[in-house]
Amino acid sequence: MPTLKKNFFYSFFLTTSSYLMSLVVFPYVSRTLGPTDLGLASFAVGTVGCFTLLATMGINTLGIREIARCRESKEELNNTYSSLFTLSLIFSFLAVIGFTITSLLIPSLKSHPSLILLGAVCIVAQISLIEWLYKGLENFRSITIRGIIIKILYVIAIFLLVKSPDDSIMYFALIVATYCINSIANITYARHFVKFSLKNIQLRKWLNSYFSLGSHTVLAAIYTTFNLMFLGIVTNETQVGYYTVSVKVFCIILGTISAFTYVLMPRMSALLADNKHDEFISHLKHAIDSMIVITIPAAIAGIIFSPQIVSIISGNDYTQAIIPMRILMPLVFLIGYEQIMLLQIMTPLNKDKYILYNCITIAIISIILNFCLVGKYGAIGSALVWLICEICLIIISQIQASRLIGLKFPFKSVLVTISACIPGTVLSLFIMNLPTNIWLNTCLSIIFFILTYSYTQLFIFRNGTFRNLIITLANIRHKHHSKDAECH
Repeated sequence: MPTLKKNFFYSFFLTTSSYLMSLVVFPYVSRTLGPTDLGLASFAVGTVGCFTLLATMGINTLGIREIARCRESKEELNNTYSSLFTLSLIFSFLAVIGFTITSLLIPSLKSHPSLILLGAVCIVAQISLIEWLYKGLENFRSITIRGIIIKILYVIAIFLLVKSPDDSIMYFALIVATYCINSIANITYARHFVKFSLKNIQLRKWLNSYFSLGSHTVLAAIYTTFNLMFLGIVTNETQVGYYTVSVKVFCIILGTISAFTYVLMPRMSALLADNKHDEFISHLKHAIDSMIVITIPAAIAGIIFSPQIVSIISGNDYTQAIIPMRILMPLVFLIGYEQIMLLQIMTPLNKDKYILYNCITIAIISIILNFCLVGKYGAIGSALVWLICEICLIIISQIQASRLIGLKFPFKSVLVTISACIPGTVLSLFIMNLPTNIWLNTCLSIIFFILTYSYTQLFIFRNGTFRNLIITLANIRHKHHSKDAECH
């Protein structure tokens, strides 16, 4: 079985490479298409995303958990895979019908039939990715290699084929193509591990978990895809373009945290299945401490450097994305902590109903806030909706986690980490205001922020978790150089 360290770095490398490629592509696309045409493509992506998530529901979380539990039994593994894949295909068919009807009622999509056709294909392709199978088997290496190759081809295609604002549909088509190629490759390679059969499938057995676990996925979609769709309906494509830029950079940082939580989930489920409760708690505490020392400085740095980040990525036409981005940055920590509670506590403990009730409550709050804030404040309103809802979810989930396993909110660790960021924040703001080149100031500010934060954690607070992370990274680098030396 692959180690957690290897799994995390495969997942981290795939997620990070995906967002790094976005950092290469998105500045070019946002400048080439402009806010309005970028908003049109993003609106199409958001609408497709809504129906894709209604189709997939809890398949990713449920699939990882159940595949991890039965991976030692070939027959049970085949039956579970066949049942879950069939269930997702049925819902994808319903989602395509719903998407087509809805698109014909929205003027901006109705006037572009090709977007509707591409969207329908995209829904089926995303359902067929079956990455939950590989993650449940802890085979992160396969999806990482395939994913990176396909993303490199996507980047090349963007620069060759997207040349003007009229190419917004081509941009969307290339996004759809990446899903199609990836899904075909994943399904083909899956035959090495499982055999699909309709003989012993059990659909009714998984329906409750499919919907209850899916509620968390739908909740996340309300902030990203539904917010994007609602923003486009009540405002215009330009506001969608601003919101897209503000979310893009935020999601790069968030993707790193998601890589960590999804790597741990199959291992946590297996520990509980083997009644290893003490080891489960140990992994959980380590995950929380590691998440805190990474996400809080990342969030604070994102707030400080938002103007420079937006300018680098999208240019001066997107200055209105700065405030939404700053509003979103605290979510790096909030969502990291929330994912640990939902994916590493509730899900392995089979508390699916808790997740369902929480998500229904927050979904209602989100819809109310969308109607109250988005029409008036546009992209800023959408960002505020996301932030307020995540705070509410954290409070509810924390109360439940305390009752289930006695988990208390890590106030001390949070305060220590925030305190460790203060010297770097003050120094960075001072450097940023020096009357010299702004980009030189930005680079120096980032460097001094990282160095000051690291020094404070290591030598003033003597943070053991932070020290262990540094040692781990150093060991990985040492092993990498050792292997290179052996090859030469």
